[in-house]
Parts: sequence; structure tokens; C-alpha cells
Amino acid sequence: MQSDNGRLLSQPKKNICAIAFIYAFFIFAFFLNNLYAADNRFITPTNSGFTGILSIPDAYTVGDDETRVGFSMEDPYRKYYLTYGIFPDIEFNGLITEILGAPGFSSPQDSGYGYYKDKAFDFKFQFLRESKYLPALALGINDPYGNALYPSEYLVASKEIYPFDFTVGFGDGRYGSKPLISNNDGIQVGMFTNTEKWLRESMPFFGIQFFPSKTFGLEVAYDPTQYQNQSLDPANWSIDFFQNKPVPSNFDYGIVYNPTKNLQLIASYQRGNTIALNADIHFNLDKSVIHVFDRPYVRTAYIYRKETFRGEIRRAMLFYGFSNIGINIHNGKLYVQMENNKFFSDKKAAYMALQTLAKINNGKINTARVIIEDDYVPVLEASANLKILKIASSSIKYSHDLKRFIKINIENGIKTENAITRDNKIFNYWIAPSFQTLLNDPSNFFQYNLGIVGYGIAHPWTGGSAILGVGAYPADNVSSNQAPLSIPVRSDFYLYEKNRINLSSLMFQQMGVFPDNIYAKFAAGLLENEYGGINFQAAKVFYSGRIILELGGSYLKKRSVDDVFGFGDVPDEIPLNHYYTYFFTSVFNFKSLNSSLKIKTGRFLAGDKGAEFFLSKYLSNGIKLFAWLSLTDTNVFPASDPYNRGYRDIGLGISIPLRILDGTESKTKFGYSLSPWTRDVAQDISQYTDLSNFLTNKIFIDKN
Repeated sequence: MQSDNGRLLSQPKKNICAIAFIYAFFIFAFFLNNLYAADNRFITPTNSGFTGILSIPDAYTVGDDETRVGFSMEDPYRKYYLTYGIFPDIEFNGLITEILGAPGFSSPQDSGYGYYKDKAFDFKFQFLRESKYLPALALGINDPYGNALYPSEYLVASKEIYPFDFTVGFGDGRYGSKPLISNNDGIQVGMFTNTEKWLRESMPFFGIQFFPSKTFGLEVAYDPTQYQNQSLDPANWSIDFFQNKPVPSNFDYGIVYNPTKNLQLIASYQRGNTIALNADIHFNLDKSVIHVFDRPYVRTAYIYRKETFRGEIRRAMLFYGFSNIGINIHNGKLYVQMENNKFFSDKKAAYMALQTLAKINNGKINTARVIIEDDYVPVLEASANLKILKIASSSIKYSHDLKRFIKINIENGIKTENAITRDNKIFNYWIAPSFQTLLNDPSNFFQYNLGIVGYGIAHPWTGGSAILGVGAYPADNVSSNQAPLSIPVRSDFYLYEKNRINLSSLMFQQMGVFPDNIYAKFAAGLLENEYGGINFQAAKVFYSGRIILELGGSYLKKRSVDDVFGFGDVPDEIPLNHYYTYFFTSVFNFKSLNSSLKIKTGRFLAGDKGAEFFLSKYLSNGIKLFAWLSLTDTNVFPASDPYNRGYRDIGLGISIPLRILDGTESKTKFGYSLSPWTRDVAQDISQYTDLSNFLTNKIFIDKN
């Protein structure tokens, strides 16, 4: 393969002059401009979404929880990207690249798929922040997994000298003298595993930004990519777009315009012959869209004259959506234990309850202790001196400031007492939107079902729940012309999606807490869309919530496609009579980072054994972001099944509390997850209550 160092040295003299000018200007500014860095620096996306200049990366990242969603067009590539600041100085970028003119599949029955589409993700880590005299330094890894059509690994430095910003770096793969060839053996990082080769094949890139104002900027970048030598690129082998010729120029020129605070537009002239467009919206995900308003409980004259104090407590707690309320009053102490059905945060539920109890206190109660339950499991304890709290509430303007008068206990074991006059609410329900997608199926790239899912829950006794789940999907185009794979534990899921209304679950669940704070859950029945059977989990929390250990497993049969209450009568598609799983799960909660790492080890539905890693991040507004990666022994799948054999299940998802969208307090959440395609590797059932997730969510939601 031809290597000419990006033709940097073989270009006409104007290129050499341009490089000399850049370095001369940089040296001049270094000594004379005192290296002043302004706060209004442009953080701009590349064509592929990750932070950079036009076609090259720079050393900056989007901020913590900052999110960028955008679209770019540079013939023949059409790209859709999402960039997110996972942690300070760490940037994740998800990307779909569509190659216009290149067919996705050659079969006529797969013509609905459209043009060739590649899925990729990128990471950038800024390991040195910019200071007065030092530049920002970052390393990046682009497209390291799967087909790896556009991979690269790079080191880059950036320095702002207001109103200019300079970037210089070098990388291999897409930016190097040779393309990186994937061996389909998981994530590859040659920068560390074969440093000598990485240095030998890397080539330089550089760029300049000029931003005289917050709304306008100019960009210039030198991109060393040898497009004609990228042998894996469908733009070459499928449509011969570059015709085995170098592009006319390695310099790109662009104009950046920010018409509003959250919108950015970039127009550029790239490769010496291509006009490119890039547009994105950016926002901080850790912000509520709508402020949640809590209507306070108001006493009426009738209640004040006629109702007993115990009766008014119950009335006030029912007003806030609590149920199963137990009350005990003894020697000036009030004890209340109840189920939280309304508040997304149990901590907020306790604050609202204690502030209301202080307001309606008849003067005979000194202290109050409130136990908050979820699924009849005590999850939080709060206590306060009601007389002091009442005095404070009359002088403090904002209820948020009253929290310092309330003591909260979440993680050190909740000790309950016998509460008399406990009245059970035997029925509850919730409804949530549902949106599921099937991506990259050869018959149609984007398939979905959109609707609602509702659950009715009856509580016959403490900790017991009879659960009925029904989904209705008026918008549904999920189908496939592909046969289920060799052990179809999930690759046949589309067979279960053909009905617009389906019975998602009909089950019984028992939750409880045993001595030594051991939590347990047992479930039996139709557990989810595809499977019925039994499931058991037991977990214990250690070190104030820093570690959670769990044992669990399931014994299952596959549900019938056509008979709502039947099992396993789908001919040929279901080779197994039953399925079973067992897992040992460890959860490590990093409270300072608002993140958790869950490692699930054991036997999955198809019989493959190994581990699945879940990384979750919890935002202060209740949003949860998560991603997963599996490492299992896929030799259980026959060699004739190349889709599952050697596959690593990978994906990402989000859980959004509806309260931040409609301004009404609610425990309902909308969840969406995305993985490249339906496979059968590292699969488990979807559980109505996953015990380790239940406990971890409580720790982080009530952390602040």
C-alpha cells in the first residue's frame, strides 16, 4: 500500500509556506501574548461528532454531562452522531455513518435496508488540562470495535492564545499511513499493545481556530487521511468514490456560526473538492426540562375542629400519595411507616412528610420518625424534632433549607417498629410510554414499536404483589425476513412483536428483608414477553452501599407466540425445552463519581458462560445512563452460526423520570436501550424488579 506521509512533503511550496507561517505565529504568540485563555472558546464537533476541527480531533472534550446531537454531510458520507461527557475530561461519541450510493446488502429482499450503514463509537480522554503555560493533552480511540471501518488512535495537544486556538497531533489508522485492519477480537488499542508499530504508522495533523466572538468563528485543518488507501471503506470497494486517486488537498476550511446558545452550524470546504455541512444541538443532560411543583397540604377549618390528630396525619399522608400507612404515638414521639407511591426520591418523600407533620403538629409531639417503604421494603429512615422544624419553617423562606433540620439514614439498616392502625392499599397501577427499536436488520435498517405499557399491581399481603402488565403499540413496523439463529433466545423476538396489544407479564412477586439486612425477591409466572417460569435473587449491601453482592437465577420456558397463556409451541424456532440461568453479581458504587460498575457473572440464557459489565451514571435530576459489554464463551453456538460465534454483546441506554418532562411528581420512568442488532449472546430475562438495580438506584437517587 502506497505511503507518502499524507503528501505533506510532496505538496507545492504553498503548503510548506503555510506550515512555516503556523509555527512562526505560534512561537510569536507564545512569547508576546502571555498565553491568555478566554472563557468563550468554541467547542466544535468534527464531521464525525467528536470534539475537534472539521475533520481532525483536538485536545478538548465536552463538559461533564454535556450532550451534543448532530448531523453532518460530506459526500459520500452522511453521519448521525451523539457525543456525551461521561465524566470530567472523558468524552464518548456514538456514530452512524451512511455511505451514499453503496448498497447495504446485495439481496433484492434486503433492498429496504437502503445504503450501507456503519455503527461506531469513539472515546477521548483529556489527561492534561490546559493551563497558562501548558497545552491541553488528550488521547483518543476511534471505532475500536466490531467491523472497525474507520479506526484510529491519536495523541493531540491544543492551546488557546485568544482569539486563536492551535491544535497539533498525530495518529494512525484513518490519520496514518496504513489503515487499521480489525481482527474481530474485541476492542483493540494498538497504541499500548504495539507502540512501535503505532509510532511508525502515525502521521501528523494540525489545525487553527479563530473566534473573535461567541457567535462566529473560522477554522482551518490539515487532515492527512489517505482516502484512496482506506481499503475497508465501502466508499472505495463498493462504489470506488475516490477512484484510487489522492484528494486534491489535505487542507479543510470552515465557518462556524452559533445562532443560539444551543445550536451550532458549520459550513466547510474539504478535500479540495467537497462542500460539507454540520449542524448540532447541545445541552446539559443534568438539567430538568420543567421544574417539579409540589402542591403543599393545606389544613381546612373542618378538619382542624372535627378530626383527630391521628386522622389528620393519615389524611395528610394520603394527600401526598402514601399508602399502607402505619402510625404509632407514644410519650411525645411519633412513628410513621408507609409506602411511597408518588415521589421519585424517597428522600424527598421523607422531607415532605416531616415538614407536613411539623405543620399539623398539635404541640404534644416532640420528635417524629418516618420509615419510607418501596414494595413493602423499608428503604429510608428520617427523623426530626417537629417543634424546632416548625419554628424553622416559619422563618426560613425556602423549604430546601429546612433539610438541615432533618436526619436521614439510608444505608445503615432500617429498624422498623410495630405501627398500629396500619391500613393497606391493596391495588396500585402505573402507565409509561414505550419505545423499542430494531436496528440494522437486513430487511429494514430502522424498525420500531411505539406505544404505552401499563401495570396493575395488587398487594394481598406485606411484600406480596400480583402483577399484570399489558402493552399497546399503535405504531409498530417490526418484522424481519431473517430466520432466528441457532439458539434463538432473543434473535426471534420479532415473532413476539406482531400483535399491537400483548400481555407482557402476569406474575406473582414477593419482596422481603431478612435478618442482617439480606434482601430477597421471588417471582413466578409470565415474567416477560418471551419467557415464563421462576426467578430468585438475594442480595446484601456492604460498606454503606459501596458494594452490593447478589446471587440469583431463573428456570424458564419460552412462551408461545400465538397462545397468550401457552408455552413453547413455535415449531423449529425453539430447539430447547427449557432454559436456566444462574449469576453471581457484584456492584461497586462510586459515590463521588455518581457511577456504579455492575459485574454479572454466570450462565446466560443460551448456555454461554462468562461475564457482562454494566457501567451506569446517575444524574442529579434522576436520569440514569448505562452501557454494557459482554465477555462470554460463545462456543455453545455452532460454527454455522457466525453471527453469535465470537460476538460480544454491547450497547447503551437511558432511563428518564417523567417528572422532569411534565413537572408532576411521579415514580414513572421511560427507558430506552440501543444495541447494534438482536443476537443471542449474554442474554437474560427482563425483570420487573431486579434486586441489585433496585438497591443501587435507591443509593444514588437519594444520595443528594
